[in-house]
Amino acid sequence: MLQNYVLVTLRNIRNNKLFSFINVAGLAFGLSACFLIWQYVRFESSYDAFHQDRDRLYRVPMEVRENGTLVNSAASTFSALGYSMKSSMPEIEDYTRLVKTSLFTNDLGKYVANALEFSRIDESGTVVSFIEESVWFSDAPLLKMFSFKMLEGTIDALVEPHSIVLTQSVAKKYFGNASALGKELRLNNDEVYKVTGIMEDVPANSHLQFDILLSFSTMKARIGDMNDFWGWSVFYTYVLLGENIHVAGVQEKLNELAVRQFVDEAKSPFKTSFVLQAIQDIHLRSTYLNEQSPAGSERVVYFLSLLAVFILIVAWINYINLSTSKALQRSKEVGVRKTVGATRIQLIIQFLFDTILINIFALFLATLIVVVSWPAFVRLIGKQISAVVFTGGIAQWILAAVVFIAGVFICGVYPALTLSSFNPAAVLKGRFTKSSSGSLLRKMMVTFQYVLAILLIAGTVTTYLQLEHMRSKDTGFTKDQVIVTEAPAAFDSTAGNRISSYRNEMMKIQSVRNVTATSDVPGKHFVESAGVMSTRSTEGKNRFGTSVCLIDSSFFSTFDIKILAGRMFDDSQRMTFRRQQENELIPVLVNEEFVRQLGYTNLEDALDEPLDLIGGQICELRK
Repeated sequence: MLQNYVLVTLRNIRNNKLFSFINVAGLAFGLSACFLIWQYVRFESSYDAFHQDRDRLYRVPMEVRENGTLVNSAASTFSALGYSMKSSMPEIEDYTRLVKTSLFTNDLGKYVANALEFSRIDESGTVVSFIEESVWFSDAPLLKMFSFKMLEGTIDALVEPHSIVLTQSVAKKYFGNASALGKELRLNNDEVYKVTGIMEDVPANSHLQFDILLSFSTMKARIGDMNDFWGWSVFYTYVLLGENIHVAGVQEKLNELAVRQFVDEAKSPFKTSFVLQAIQDIHLRSTYLNEQSPAGSERVVYFLSLLAVFILIVAWINYINLSTSKALQRSKEVGVRKTVGATRIQLIIQFLFDTILINIFALFLATLIVVVSWPAFVRLIGKQISAVVFTGGIAQWILAAVVFIAGVFICGVYPALTLSSFNPAAVLKGRFTKSSSGSLLRKMMVTFQYVLAILLIAGTVTTYLQLEHMRSKDTGFTKDQVIVTEAPAAFDSTAGNRISSYRNEMMKIQSVRNVTATSDVPGKHFVESAGVMSTRSTEGKNRFGTSVCLIDSSFFSTFDIKILAGRMFDDSQRMTFRRQQENELIPVLVNEEFVRQLGYTNLEDALDEPLDLIGGQICELRK
């Protein structure tokens, strides 16, 4: 009997090649699109789920409110927070801090850049050096609290000063296939670090992203352990709660800690507070500024999930409509088969078997489409999601099987019941008529299919137009024909002369119009940040956070940025941020949003405004 079902189905496919191809292709494209979207949704939802103690791991960001209204928030906070929490709260099992290494290299305040230079001399005497951007100071407990896999060394690798932990790809870059453990790397041709651990590359679905970790204890000789440092909120603080600890109780104690620490805010409209943020909520649900790595969007994940369901429903309805549209042609087959003794159950099984075989063919074609389009899909989303495709255990395959069986059932039951219900005598005499209820249902399905298709097309067009708007929108600076060259990360007393020499040599090239030196590139993450308050303000009004970029006098002309009010500073004042003398006023240039946050509506009124940056650095908007 099974062989007969197969032969009849294959014969029907052969006799209706175009019709069968449309059915198979429609289902295949629907299944492949649904699978690709599903994998992206799974990847976005899997962030930080690989940590063994994920349910007890929390980040502690900070929030500032004015009269109860949130005015500023940041994922980073003060260096002393983790130590204070562990000292005063028995619920805290451990804590760790991370801070961008380039903020604290050698002499604090000497130079700030996004990148650092690491180097070594290999066995042949050749200098092996690379510019590294993702380098962080970290407390030793990080390797205990988080489940990053160590390949060499132990989880105590960051205890000693001048210890360095490399990811596998970075270690191979410097040391090849030889073991890097116990060997040395030099930072900015100055400090020497000993490799105490090699770990697997950080998973793509980790919100913490880094290539190199340096021991936080390295800074102790220069600036102390910073356990009582409540200035400059650039430190990312993570805590590990004990077993069976109620988060609400810890949050209440955290609120009390903020009140004790910021007693000067008692009569101020501004209130600083800290929040316990579950580590698995960070990637999709975080709305804080200064994230350690780009965050995702829970709303986008929900939208894409709904989109995948709609695409699959459209594919299923398309199959049903096409199958029922062949009712007149197949009615004669039904009449003949019933006449020779076929039961309705046998006919239903036959039509269901047709659907099963069509869906199997569609599944194979969908698999081929996914394999062929996967590299382009990965490039489109810009993330290496391959690591989670075959993870999830048996549950993933059970879900896939349920979706496939549901598709077969939804696509096959209605056509099977409709086709098997024909009266053999009527159809053989040519008096085949469509029922009003069946016609109404088909019209409803066609209408629903068109509505979904219109919504999907409209959504696609809207997304495309939004992306085009983002690409074409004026950014305020010229990015075309601008080439960025990474300068040597080592910055000493000769750096100014070397920059001038480089500029002079480049300007000799006829095609070079201008050259500038800057600590950061517009459009990328700015490494330096600061709290800002106008010295004319009372009770801390107009206090907010900002990013700081160190530039020279050619920056605006190179990036074609217009100065709307005031003037560019002199060459002798360039690349200056921290004052050298007690009463020195440092000139700064700001954008329109900065002036608005200061409370001015007229740009000219903000000139000569004294500003307090980082609790003591007095700057001024120059006329």
